[in-house]
Parts: sequence; C-alpha cells; structure tokens
Amino acid sequence: MTTTVVFYYLERPAHNGKLRLTCNLANTAFKRGHKIYLSANSDQMCRLLDDMLWTFAPNSFVPHVIDDRDNPFDLEQFPVVIGHDKPSEDFNDVLISLNQEVPEYARQFRRVMEPVDSSEQDVTFANRRFSRYTEIFGTEPTKHML
Repeated sequence: MTTTVVFYYLERPAHNGKLRLTCNLANTAFKRGHKIYLSANSDQMCRLLDDMLWTFAPNSFVPHVIDDRDNPFDLEQFPVVIGHDKPSEDFNDVLISLNQEVPEYARQFRRVMEPVDSSEQDVTFANRRFSRYTEIFGTEPTKHML
C-alpha cells in the first residue's frame, strides 16, 4: 500500500486555528466517505476535539467517538475516531496527526494529513516531520498553504 502525506500550513495565526483546521479536514474527508483517525497528543486534546467537532461549523455533522478499547464501536456508525494511542489495525484509510513526531503507525494508512499552525514552534516540528516522512516513504509530502 502506498501512503500519501499532505501538510496543511496555516499562514496566519487564529484562535484554535490548528484544531479548527483539523475539524475541517475531518469533515471534508468524512463527506468523501473516508474513515478517519484523529491522532491527538493527550486525553485533554481528545476531549477538546470531541467538543469542537460538534461546534466548529454551523449545520455540520461529523459522527465521531473517542477511542475506548473497553467499549467497542462501529466504524460505520462513527467513521471519525479520536485517540492518542496506536489505533487498531481496522484503521487504514485517513490519519490526521496532531503529534509532534511522526506516529510509528503512519504506515498503516493510505493518507496522512498534517495540519500545521503558523507558530514558529509548530512549523519547526512540522519541518522535522516532513523530513522524517520523506525518509520513511521515499518521496516528499505535498504542501498546501492556507
């Protein structure tokens, strides 16, 4: 399986810009019929994304759930899953990563999306991930400036 990696750079700062971008990316991928794993870096970020997916845009509905290994869920009913651990092998479609490093499980996905805030720190971490993805997959990721 070939993995496509795409970086989405916000050119201007915005309140919760990276998280809003993440919600928009998840919404777009969901509307196109994809199954999405939102890889957060903490329980707190999982809860924040959970809340934001309900409120980020008027009249949008993104069926989602926080990954809980103790309570199985149906991917057909909840095609967007938020978590901060390695996802199950069932996930192989779209990964939206909010991690500072490339997740070791990125290879199991067909597409990886990397939202990047305009802050210097986030851009620095993104540049490292960009280089790492190039090493892992042998091709440079695509960049989109927003």
